[in-house]
Amino acid sequence: MKVLQINKFLKIVGGAETYMFTLSALLEKKGVKVAFWGMEDEANKVLNPYGELAPNLDFKKENQKMRSAKKLSTIIYSRENQKRLAGVLDEFKPDIVHIHNYNFQLTTSILSEIKRRGIKIVHTIHDSQLVCPVHRLYIEHKNEVCTRCLYGKFYNAVKHKCFDNSRAKSILGSAESYFAHNIKNAYNKYIDAFISPSKFFKDKIQPVIEREIVVLPNCVESKTVDLNLDKENYVLFFGRLSVEKGLNQLYQLFGNLDYQLKIVGKGELIPEGYGNIEYLGPKYGTELFDLVAKARFTIHPSYWYENCPMSIVESLMLGTPVIVANSGGLPEMISDKTGYVIDFFAEDTLKNLEQILERSYNFSSEEIMNFYQENYGEQKHVEKVLNLYQRVLAN
Repeated sequence: MKVLQINKFLKIVGGAETYMFTLSALLEKKGVKVAFWGMEDEANKVLNPYGELAPNLDFKKENQKMRSAKKLSTIIYSRENQKRLAGVLDEFKPDIVHIHNYNFQLTTSILSEIKRRGIKIVHTIHDSQLVCPVHRLYIEHKNEVCTRCLYGKFYNAVKHKCFDNSRAKSILGSAESYFAHNIKNAYNKYIDAFISPSKFFKDKIQPVIEREIVVLPNCVESKTVDLNLDKENYVLFFGRLSVEKGLNQLYQLFGNLDYQLKIVGKGELIPEGYGNIEYLGPKYGTELFDLVAKARFTIHPSYWYENCPMSIVESLMLGTPVIVANSGGLPEMISDKTGYVIDFFAEDTLKNLEQILERSYNFSSEEIMNFYQENYGEQKHVEKVLNLYQRVLAN
């Protein structure tokens, strides 16, 4: 079997890319031939020997260029990307195209080019792009969780300037959504199977999708963990340091607790002036895994709707219990043997969190890792993906 993985970024930007590369490595171990297609970038992690990549488009640097009608139209529907992908499809001849994040930079134009050759398409839903013009269900400049655009009401993105607080960008985002759904019906017409890493996102998106959405949580590459490793007396947050991740609330809570919080990551919300909050900067690989494995808990107070964060999967993989917010897909990732779900904005949150931290340690790392293997283990995951591929090919 040959599978072409398509994602706008072919370098690690977030969880979507981490997942794509992890899955691809697992598929290759099963004898599947994998190739990649996305945007040109000197930092790309993989090469594509089968033809041209898409031109690089960075919205943060494209403000002047985006003023032209030609630039605007290519963000909605790109014939150049169609042509470049066509060469790759004809050279590589995949049985399956597995697409990840592609809207704006690659555009839905690629879907018809794939189906013109009778190639099956599987789409993993990493974010809310199918129902939200800015792909986040969140208005950053208002720090507001938002579901106004659900069920095709994309004009709300313009009304609230959801895209970078810019009316022009929000018009563009809404136009892309209306074009894909109302004019082309691209998702229902071209995609053969959908995967959602969480039931929460499936439930939000299923009303606009005619095909069944299969719930299959993300996986990570397992690491060997010492079950006799002693836990240390700190809580760890690791990830992007931004408002929607709930960092302001987290700092405020721990500022009133006599308990150590360690912060790992980079972003605009670096903690300052808290004696019990230690900022360690970004950490990677073994150094990060060691911090996670030794933590008493990792904590995930996200304010916005997250899907299936790799940080939680990695915590479970390393046998560390988690404290998560009662929002998005987070609660469904936790059992009573692996952590706690709390409302970080309730009146009694400080008291609840203090009680959790004062309890004697009553979680088994072995049980947590067993939970990980059962629900997020990579071998079961790749088998389920391969079974889905086979079902799609059979139909």
